[in-house]
Amino acid sequence: MTDPMLDSVSPDDITETAQQKLGYTFMNKANAFRAIKHAKNPFGPGFVNDSLAVIGSVKMANVLCNWWSLRPDFYGQESAAEWTMVTHDKLGLTALANLARSLSLDSCLRNPKMFTFADLRFPLMVEKTLANMTKAIMGAVFLDGAEEAFVGVMKKLQFDQHESGYLGALYPTSVIKTEEPYIT
Repeated sequence: MTDPMLDSVSPDDITETAQQKLGYTFMNKANAFRAIKHAKNPFGPGFVNDSLAVIGSVKMANVLCNWWSLRPDFYGQESAAEWTMVTHDKLGLTALANLARSLSLDSCLRNPKMFTFADLRFPLMVEKTLANMTKAIMGAVFLDGAEEAFVGVMKKLQFDQHESGYLGALYPTSVIKTEEPYIT
């Protein structure tokens, strides 16, 4: 069964620039293409990239949380407000939309083969579409390369750096081990 969304444009044409900027080459470009191709019609039901976006969003928050809690200066004393600031600055709508622009994913919105919503007078819709595309492309990275590749891409995109300090200093792998057992 073929996907009609994939018939009009070659996945290689769409994902090449994003791959270069991500510093990651997809082994299977189908999910990467679906993550970007979603922009063709943001109002319709059942898009493939919604599930990719959920995966990307959850995994980005998971890695960011691990980095946050494994910082050398972390003693469990940081406030919820500081965590909220970091997540907003890294995973907020504007931050993810700007990341999409830096990856040239916004060019998909200007390509009539990719985006049929020709009237772009709604900037919030464009921001949401770009942010969702970023989450979806990150979900595609995770599905394609698993945890190690995903963390590598997040570091390449400087998710591990924030004005409050370097977040990724101690993030070892997906399995986190502590020296001391938790007190129960």
